[in-house]
Amino acid sequence: MPYVQGYTHDVFISYAHVDNVALVSGQRWVETFQRNLSTYLNQILGRRSASIWMDKELNGNEEFSVQIEAALRESATLVVISSTGYLKSKWCEREYNAFLEAVEKKERSGSRIFIVEIDRLDRNKLPEVFRSRIAYPFWKLDENEEPKTYGVPVVDGLKEPEYFVWLNKLRRELAEELERLDHVPQAQRPPRQAIFLAEVTDDVEDYREQVEEYVTQAGLRVLPDTAYPRDNQAEYERRMMDDLKQSRAFVQLLGAYSGRKRVGWNARPLMVEFQQASAAGLPILQWRSRDLDLEKIRSSASEHFDMLVGQHVRACGIEEFKRAIVDEVQRREIVKPVPSKDILVFLNTDPQDRKFAESLGEMLRAEGVGYSLPLPGAGLSAKDLREDLNLNLLTCHGLIVVYATSSVLWVRRQLAYWLRILSEREQPLSLLGLIEGPPSFKENVSFVLPKMHTLNCRDGLHPDIVNGFVTALLKELHERDTPLCPD
Repeated sequence: MPYVQGYTHDVFISYAHVDNVALVSGQRWVETFQRNLSTYLNQILGRRSASIWMDKELNGNEEFSVQIEAALRESATLVVISSTGYLKSKWCEREYNAFLEAVEKKERSGSRIFIVEIDRLDRNKLPEVFRSRIAYPFWKLDENEEPKTYGVPVVDGLKEPEYFVWLNKLRRELAEELERLDHVPQAQRPPRQAIFLAEVTDDVEDYREQVEEYVTQAGLRVLPDTAYPRDNQAEYERRMMDDLKQSRAFVQLLGAYSGRKRVGWNARPLMVEFQQASAAGLPILQWRSRDLDLEKIRSSASEHFDMLVGQHVRACGIEEFKRAIVDEVQRREIVKPVPSKDILVFLNTDPQDRKFAESLGEMLRAEGVGYSLPLPGAGLSAKDLREDLNLNLLTCHGLIVVYATSSVLWVRRQLAYWLRILSEREQPLSLLGLIEGPPSFKENVSFVLPKMHTLNCRDGLHPDIVNGFVTALLKELHERDTPLCPD
């Protein structure tokens, strides 16, 4: 039996058959990976019932079979073995397109695609659905700066411990997703506090992994959980600021090197991320080893030296620093003010996104906030529908425009109409939100209003994002001391 009720398989492994050809050692990389993942996953789940499906018989030249399509639609999660061969395979393209089509029809949604990289790839050449997802790199550069896949020709934990480091990270996060799907609907999960864990240079990457594992086990969420575009600094900063708004602290590990400056950027990533966190007003926790030769760094990289001796930097053991992170977040836990009267949020949604909007409304209700939806429209005149829309826009305390499967034209018209009716309100709106729901990839609205909050739920509703909107709404109402019910 599978671990997740309602599915036939827990994990579907999608791969190019060229990556599973027997090596000189006799090992087949993907099959070995599948066996190791199954063992590791069952250990953390506590029972040997996780079902992992992969096609071992058919070759990439055969027709996309009914068997494979059925297995895709009946699988809870998808693990992609991403490689040059995978990207060139039309067979694999059909697999993930079929899986995504099946996922969109499910009521329960979440981060169901896990990317395992076994080669160095140009992210710009990846399918769009993979670009924003953080991968698990099962490769490194050798002494000749050439990519080498872990586990080739054989898996050797002594010579290549990184193989099991990444396997452990994958099985831990995969198990968390399977448990979520099996036990707790997304809307009922208590929100987890988050920290922003900054990028690091290669010399402290192992420490970053330790910190991430420690704070995750302490019940914290680690952001970013999707990759940012690296070829556009402005977009990188925008995406980062969205994550910083959800975080309780900014954590940065500093090594002996400052890292390379990216083409088109005005500063190195370490400094850019630090500046963004400072602008967001977050508590900043930076770490460096006591063993760094600061005088050597001062003479060779004075700007990086200044960063290493900054006011937020702690020169201590990594275990001490990990505890300090958790202590800081717990100490700064935000307690939302309790409203004395009812608060109403209007969810302006196109009929085709009504189900998504209803789920969002139930999340708001769980936060103690009321919600309203447009009338369904059946049997009502255009005049009645317009009057109801106007009434909601005039009386709500918060407004969220829903952008899931609706057209970008519809969204732009709703925002423009909101601007027209704004002057008729007796009280200013406390908070405006644009929630981006599934599917993940959609047209840019390109309609930005002052203080409009964009809520990124393209992979499914996230309670912590909804919680953040409610917290901001209550804060605005509290600071303005605005009557919660219009006269």
